[in-house]
Amino acid sequence: MASPSRKPLDIVGGSLTALMHGIVLHRLGHKIHILEQSPTAAPTSHTAGIFLSPHATAFVERVDRVREIPLGSPALAGRLTGFPNPSFPTRRLITSWGALYFRLRANFDGISSVHIPHPPNIECLDKEDIKSARNRAVYEHEQWVVDIKDGFEGDRSKVSVVVEDLVLGTTRILAADLVLGADGRQSR
Repeated sequence: MASPSRKPLDIVGGSLTALMHGIVLHRLGHKIHILEQSPTAAPTSHTAGIFLSPHATAFVERVDRVREIPLGSPALAGRLTGFPNPSFPTRRLITSWGALYFRLRANFDGISSVHIPHPPNIECLDKEDIKSARNRAVYEHEQWVVDIKDGFEGDRSKVSVVVEDLVLGTTRILAADLVLGADGRQSR
């Protein structure tokens, strides 16, 4: 693998899409900072069963470092009743939102859960120790992004991310080379 570039990239929102992007960008050597406004580091559950599309299944298979733990059950191609032409012509995986979320978290920052009690070590790049790799994968909850501005302390190539800590009531400004919005429809 290439040596880490360590460009700081912030992701606003901490759900499935944010984690997918975070895993890939971290493995490319970037410093990823996910900012999630929810009040818990580990959401309990959305109690939602989901079908993974073939593309999502391929993504998980490509990045997953806990393949020995089943993610779900295969669903055969078929038709759903009660809808006009509701079919899925390919095999899909049936899982839950929580099982996928915690699998992605285990692969991003090594969080343990009931789904992944023993997460893998975080992936290191060439000549990088585990502590440095872990410092490049940060997931913070109770953080609300209130503004994003061009430039940081006179550097027009950076982006300023204004973040309010919902517990402490403090505001800070982070510098990033890129900001991805993955905050979903329930964002403030």
